[in-house]
Amino acid sequence: MTRADRIVSLFLSLGCPCVGRTWTSPGFSWSNRHHTKRRTTAMRARASLLQVRTIASRHARAPAIRKHHVRPLALGSDASDSCRGGEDDDNPHLVLRVSPGTNYQGLLTARKEALFHCQGDAEQEQRVERAFVRFVEGARKRLREEARGGGAAEKLALANFHHTVGEVEQAERTYREALDADPTLVDGWNQLGMLLQEERHDPDGAETMYKRACELEPDNVDVLFNWAQLKLYARQDLQGTRDIVEKIIVLRPDLAAHPLVKALREEDPSE
Repeated sequence: MTRADRIVSLFLSLGCPCVGRTWTSPGFSWSNRHHTKRRTTAMRARASLLQVRTIASRHARAPAIRKHHVRPLALGSDASDSCRGGEDDDNPHLVLRVSPGTNYQGLLTARKEALFHCQGDAEQEQRVERAFVRFVEGARKRLREEARGGGAAEKLALANFHHTVGEVEQAERTYREALDADPTLVDGWNQLGMLLQEERHDPDGAETMYKRACELEPDNVDVLFNWAQLKLYARQDLQGTRDIVEKIIVLRPDLAAHPLVKALREEDPSE
């Protein structure tokens, strides 16, 4: 029995609702050998895709692959006088216990830990929230000023900020402004593609952005990885995903041992 057969048998024994919903149709006869064969083949493909999607969701943000695809947002010190201060109780660095160069994800983690240590003290919780807001607004002010007097790179940094803090409308508008200023900005096309894919749920628009980025820089692993994710999740195109992953492996042989890559190559991810 092949690995695909074992997966299908397991899904059938568990009564997997995904397989049942996908392939059950009115008037289907289990006694019809032709349809049964077609059904089994389709179920094998679906099971393979499902396995890859499961592994992908588990490993998509593993450092081995995803570290170059996280939108950077270094809040820094944060370069804003409003976030600097002495040793007073309202110094946001002391409240959140973060150092210069902390990025947004690190700031979120610090905020969560600080709130936990408040142990329900409303006054202390408000103090933590004020510190968090001062960091974010300090970064916003600085990036806006830099974008106002800068070029495409500064506009892209501001777009990344909007994207990271969940301001989708502003992020998309600013990405497009950056690309208008410099149509060769590969990171701009890639980041706009991510926004369209993840926030707008627009795979067609996202794929257009990734294609444009690849035209400018065909060997950009960041773009290829995002495109592969789109093929897998939005298109359910397992072969298309494999094709892109194989190209990534040529560029980055060290990723060949990653569980997601092994699954896409129909290898045993546990080996």
